[in-house]
Formats: sequence, structure tokens, C-alpha cells
Amino acid sequence: MNKFSLLMGLYLATSLGAQTTLIGTVRDSQNQLPLPGANVIISGGRLSFDTGAATDQDGGYRIPNLSPGTYSLQVFYIGYREYEEEVVITAGTGPELEINLALSPEAIRLQEFVVTASRGKREKLTDAPAAISVITSVEIARRTNPNLGDYFKYVKGVDFTASGIDGFNLSARGFNTSFSSRLLTLTDGRKANVPSLRLIAYNTIPISSDDVDQIEVVLGPSSALYGPNAFAGVANIITKKPRFSTGTSAGVSYGNRDYRKWQVRHAGTRGRLGYKISIVDFSASDWEWIDPEEKKGHHDCWNPRWGDCDQDLDDPNYPYQWIWDGYDIRIDRNGNGKYYDPADSLIKGVDHIRTDLNRDGIPDLPDFSVENQRVDLRLDYDFGKNHSLIYGYGRARATNINITGVARYLADKWIYQNHQLRYIRNNLFVQTYLNTSDAGQTRNLRDGSRIFDKSTFYHLQLQHTLEFPRLLGTQVSYGFDYQRTMPKTFGSILPDGKAGKSFDDDGKDNDGDGKIDEYAEGLIITNEYGLYFQSTSQLPKSLELVLASRLDLHTGVQDSVNGLKFLDDPLLGGTVPYAPQISPKIGLLWKPAENQTFRLTAARAFNTPSSQGLYLDLLVGQVVPFGIKARGNAAGYHYPRNPAGELMMFDTRALSSTEFMLSDIPEDAILYIPPVLGRPAQFIQAENVIDIEAVRSEEIFTLEAGYIGILGTRLRLTLDIYHSWYADFISDLTWITPVVLDTADGLDNAEVIGIIGTEEHNGINPGPDGKFGTADDFRDLTFENPMELILTNINYGEVDLGGVDLSIYYIASRSLSGEFRMSFLGAQAFDNPLTGAKDPINAPAYKISASLNYTDLGERWWAGLSFRHIPTFDWSAGVFFGTIKTYTVIDLNMGYRLTDLFTLKANLNNLTNDVHREIVGGAELGRQIIVNLSVKM
Repeated sequence: MNKFSLLMGLYLATSLGAQTTLIGTVRDSQNQLPLPGANVIISGGRLSFDTGAATDQDGGYRIPNLSPGTYSLQVFYIGYREYEEEVVITAGTGPELEINLALSPEAIRLQEFVVTASRGKREKLTDAPAAISVITSVEIARRTNPNLGDYFKYVKGVDFTASGIDGFNLSARGFNTSFSSRLLTLTDGRKANVPSLRLIAYNTIPISSDDVDQIEVVLGPSSALYGPNAFAGVANIITKKPRFSTGTSAGVSYGNRDYRKWQVRHAGTRGRLGYKISIVDFSASDWEWIDPEEKKGHHDCWNPRWGDCDQDLDDPNYPYQWIWDGYDIRIDRNGNGKYYDPADSLIKGVDHIRTDLNRDGIPDLPDFSVENQRVDLRLDYDFGKNHSLIYGYGRARATNINITGVARYLADKWIYQNHQLRYIRNNLFVQTYLNTSDAGQTRNLRDGSRIFDKSTFYHLQLQHTLEFPRLLGTQVSYGFDYQRTMPKTFGSILPDGKAGKSFDDDGKDNDGDGKIDEYAEGLIITNEYGLYFQSTSQLPKSLELVLASRLDLHTGVQDSVNGLKFLDDPLLGGTVPYAPQISPKIGLLWKPAENQTFRLTAARAFNTPSSQGLYLDLLVGQVVPFGIKARGNAAGYHYPRNPAGELMMFDTRALSSTEFMLSDIPEDAILYIPPVLGRPAQFIQAENVIDIEAVRSEEIFTLEAGYIGILGTRLRLTLDIYHSWYADFISDLTWITPVVLDTADGLDNAEVIGIIGTEEHNGINPGPDGKFGTADDFRDLTFENPMELILTNINYGEVDLGGVDLSIYYIASRSLSGEFRMSFLGAQAFDNPLTGAKDPINAPAYKISASLNYTDLGERWWAGLSFRHIPTFDWSAGVFFGTIKTYTVIDLNMGYRLTDLFTLKANLNNLTNDVHREIVGGAELGRQIIVNLSVKM
């Protein structure tokens, strides 16, 4: 070995063996106070991938195992100017190198960074090409809530409704429902909805609050980037990267209503591998309320199958007033307005209720015990800088009461799981994931019927970004999406099975192709394909141009005449004629200063029909001898008419010559939607009863003008003014089979003489001539669905709605900050073409909220006071009708850092105990107190 080789070997051995740990503190440059939670990132040198740490409660950081080399040290902290410096480590540096850093305030806490508005592009909040709000990890850490849904209630433009301790529903800019799906919700870019229902169940999102980095909410149509169901906006829950959030945190919470919750999170690294796991276990006793229709379903007085109470309490001529007292019925027989006198009657609920209506061995009465267990696992493998593979798994099991369009259901041990795989390399992003659900013992609280659901949802996405610096600094992102919804409800929700057997596993040839139980036989599978792009270009005079568009194909949205033929199913082959859906967006941004942006945007979006909207098949009630069905509307519905074109009724008059056949409607008769299933009665005009077209995708076109700016260093103002035009707006479940009343003896003595049934479900065959109302009509005894009363979704046509969203965030001092939010909607109702009445948009005309937050200079303790005011508004969703009365809720949260490890927090929600209801069908909510003790190591 020559001298040169020996010297080089000694040098390399010395260099490789010298490992240095970088230590130091991060402080505020003005007051020298520590900044806990700042991200310290180091790159370059001999590192194959970025590494770093988050500062502790004293602002300290520690980054071990750095070999000699030249590194880039960066520090990020919300509200402070980004810090960057070069760090050189040599063989003689020693085992530790201390670098203390001081960050300069830059509009403290006003300038967050977001990614959702541009689908992956990290940009300042003031640069985003959409109206966007941010809930930071600091805000989340200071509260202790049952699930992530509760953090949305103070976001501008969002309609938040709670139905219980663990039940929440979100929409944006009006048109809320109990099964809202117009606000697309993502977790790390993964759609978080239940596959078969497209319901966003926030209590089944398997993430702990300790693991959330931030939540971003984009308002307005976002289909150009996120697909056809980003109709009213996007909410994206972004979790922490394990490598930059190492350590262990745990917490336990207690509160009134038997509230118990514990959660633990651990994250660490092993070389290139970063990992984390979080676990949550939560239980409570929910706010109690029983739907009157649930009581009637279980009580002998209304259910003659087991004998009655010799009382027709629903008869308008019944001479006495009565009330429910639990399941007891108290009758005021002496008419003194009191229900507890000895002279009054008491019909004992315990003597006359049936706990198991369908006799399946599972009780059907409401159970107010709430349970929720969640597990989330994530593995990150870093190949190098901006090059990683990420796997995530989540599982949640929830028990609580949920409101649907037909009844309340007890979701009993509903299990939701997901697997997600992401690959990132510089400007390339690829992900695939699978969501699954299992309904457990979920059942209808009105009749006890079970829901079976073992559905899956698969998604594949590819996105790439190109930069053209010489072409106006243009950046172009483009991508492809494929998603596949595979419901499997065993005939309990969709017509995909019978008697609890799935069509692909019942030993029969259900689709008539000569094969038994082959792949997907009889199942209702939906395939969706999408292509999209977005470009941003820097124009002269501080202008930025944003262009985006998307093409989507949905197997449930077809055009047999002018459709685009494309692949039906990747696994089964074949083609279908799709009706293409194009979602363009154009935006012009003017930035007169670094932190000032004026925005003009025009965007179009689609909300495709869900599997239940197309194919729902659910028995929801009985009016002897007719069943009441909630049905999908994939093919439309038609009403029988005689050769003269006049509407005909299904005759229910006893001993009539046309009994249980079709008959002309008497001239003095009126059409009427009866008060069944809790719905109010409505009169309708015969001329409004026209054939109902199949549901199509909802369409929205929105023009929006917005401003976001940081004024000075203390105030951030956002203002969004918009107007939206809806086409083919899809209703909630609507009654489409009115009854016919004979009013010859006056309206008070009206008698039901017929039903306006649909051709598809009246059991009448028009005979060889194909015309109803002729001599060859006959009852088809083989008809599968003889005479049904039907609830379904219909297209309302065109609806327009404008509004304003405003927020003002002000920093009074380093310790004190506050925010005011206001949203206004320009309309409260829209025309129902069937009834001729006004249907509500299920949101208030305006809503106001405000927050005030204080943190002591040492960040040892903090307190936050928030309120939201919701004025009276009407509600109509499926069978649930009513009025939400005005309520004002004040919430108080407090925290105290006992030691460097332990923190004590408390939430006093609804501090003044304003007992109120936020959704028809939900319970009245009162004060809730939660105390949390957490540890972070």
C-alpha cells in the first residue's frame, strides 16, 4: 500500500467515524421566548434524505449522527419568517455543535402554508387560488374533542350540525342534509367516505388529534382538481410526517355524560424508515332523544300486530290531549292541562312496548351508549431527498345513533378500514388506496330492520408537475384518477341480494349468463375515470393566471345517443356510452403586495349520483296493505294515463268496479301527500304530477370574487363574494306517490279513494294495446313490486344562490389574538316542482362566530373563548321536517403545562347550557365538560 492510499484511508476512516450531534434552541428574536413545535430540518452533506426534529417545550432541538460535510439548516414556524443558513461540519467539530436560532415575527400566526387549494403545491395562504381556511395543529392541541368533526364548527362558510356527542355533519354554503356528500373530505389525499353510502362519517376517520398537522378547508367548486364530488369544496386532514414528529404522547380524558377517552401516539425512525402508530378509545352516554315514530313503531297503541290499547290517539277527533313521558303515554282526561292527576289515564310504556320488532334476537330500542375505537399506522421509507414511499393503515369501530333520510339508525360496531400507499419522487406523485366498511349489527330504530354492508372503494391516482420558467414562469400539474365503488349490501340497501344472501354468493345464475356466482355477479359496481390539469402563469403587473379543467366519466351517467364510448369495467371489459362531465376553472389573481391578493374565479363542478341515489331499495314503512319504499332513481318513474292523457289513480275503494285497478280521478277529488313517517301533509296540483326523469349529476357554476390580505403585521382579512347556479339539483328523498282524497262531504270528512302510483310499481299491466285505462288492462300477479308508495330523489332543475363569507383575524399582542367570522346566504328556500311548495336549503340566512385566545408569554398556560350564533331556519331532509330554533353556543377551553412532560386541559362546551337542537332528528344538546391530562416525551 503506498503512502497516498494510506493517508486517504486514514482520512476517510476519521471522517466517517466522526459523528456530530446538532443541538440548540429556537427563540423569538424580539422577546427571546422559546418557540416550541418549530420544525428544524437539515439537508445536504452526506444525507440521503432530509432529517430534522421539532423543538420541545423549551424550544430545544437535537439532530444526531451528522457526518462531516456542508449542510443546509432550515427552520419553519407559523407566523415567523423562514430561517436558513449553511452549516459546515468537519472531522474536528466534535461530538456536539450548538447553534441557537432566533426567528423574526412575520405577521405572527397570519401566514400559514397550504397545499389543498392546488392539490399538492405548497404555497402561502395568501397565494392560494381559492377561498381557504386553516385549522392548525396548535389549535387542535389546545382542545380535547371526541373526534375531528368538532374542529370544523368555527370555520367560515361551513355548516356544522351536531346530532350527538359523537355525531356530526358538515356541508358548505347551504344545502345541508343528514347524508351530506357535497363537501369532499380527505385524509392525506384519501377520500374518507363510507363506500356504499358516500357518507362522510367523521367519527370513523381513524386518526387521533395528536397526529394532525393541520386541516385545510377549500370553499367553492373544486372538481377541476379533486373530482366530480368536490362540489361545495374540499376538507383535507393532513397528518404529521413521522420523521419530524418523533416521540411519544398520551392522554386521558374524563367528563360528564360518562365521557371517557384515552389516546396514545408514538413515532420514531430507524435509518431511512419513519414510523408511527396512534390508538384512540372513547366512550360516553349520548344525549337522549327518541323519535316519536320510533315510539309508535314499538308501542302496541300504534302497532296492531300484537294488539292495541283501544285508543286511536292519532285520530284528529280524539277528545283528549296526551303526551309522551318516556315510553309512557299520559292522557289528560279531565282537560285541566295537567297530565299527572289521578283522574288522568296512564298507558304504561313498559307494558306495551316491543323491544325486538323483527324478532331477530337483537333489541331495537335506542341505545345511547357511544363507543369509538381507532387505530392508525404509518410507515415512511425515504430513498433520498424528495423521494419516499408511504404506507398507511387505519381502522375504526363506532357505535352511535345516525340520522338518515328514512329513519334513525343505531350504527352498532360499524367497522371502517383503509389501506393507502403513496409514492413521491420529486414532481411525481402516485397513490392507491382501499376503503372498506362492515355495518356490524346496524339497525333501523323504527322497525328493527338490519343493515348489512361489506362494501369497498378503490382509488388509483397519478399526478406529475412540469415547470416552464421561461414561459411566464408557468407550472403545470396534470394527472389521472380511477375509482371503483363496490357496494355489497346483501339486498338490505341496494338490490344486490335477497334474504341476506349476496347475488355473487347464493348459488344461482342471477344475471342469466349461464354462470353461477362468478365475479361480481349481480353486484352494482360503479367505475369512474378522470383526467385533469392545472396551470399557473405569472403575468405582468403582479397578475397570476390559473387555468384548470377535468374530464370525468361515470358508469352511472350515460348517454346512449351522443355518449363517448369507453371502457366499462377494467376487470370485466366491455364499453359503455358515457356522458362526459367537464369541470373547468379559470382564475385571475392580482397581488399588489407580497401579502395581498385579489381573486376572480369561475368554476364548474359535478356531484355524481351515489349508489344509493341510483339503486336504493329499502322498505321504510307500511300503510296496510301497501309498503313504503325508499328507492333509487336510475331509470326514472312514469305515471299511468288514460288514452286522453289524463292522470289515473290506483283505486282503493272497497267493492268498486275498479278496486285495485286503475281508475279515472273524480273531478272533486284532490291530491294529497299524507303525514306519514313524520312528514307533514301537503296538497299538490295534478298538473305538477309529471313523469320523473332519472337523476343525473348535479352541476354547479360559481363566480367568485375574493380578497385575502395581511394588513400591517397584526391583521388578516378574508372576504369572499360568490354566486352559484345549480342545474339538475338533486332533492333529498321526496314522496312521489300522492293519495287521492274524495272531498264530496267536505275536506274535514275527506276519504282516501286512491293512490297515484307509478307504472313501475302499481302491478297493473296495460295489456296488448300498451295503453292504460282500456278494457284489456289486468292485474299482473307475477309483478315483483305490486303497488308501492315511494320516496325517491328527483332533479329539481335550476336553483341559484349567492352569499358572502368574511373573516377578520387580529393579533392584539404576543399573547392575545381573536377572530371574527360571518357568513350570509342570499336565499332560504327553492321551488319544489312536484308540490309547488318552497323547500328549505337547510342552513340559516347568516351565521356568526368569534374566538378570543390568550397564551401567557412563557406558553405555560392558555385559554380560549369561542361562540357561534345560529338564527332560526327550516329543515327538510327525507322524513325529517321541522324548524331549528335560534341558539348561541359559548365554548371555553383552557390548558396549563404542569411540567415539561405533563399538560392539563379542559373544555367547557356550551358553557351557558343553551339546550338546543342542531338537526331535526337529532337530540337536544346541553353543556359538556371534558378534562384531559396528557404527557409528551
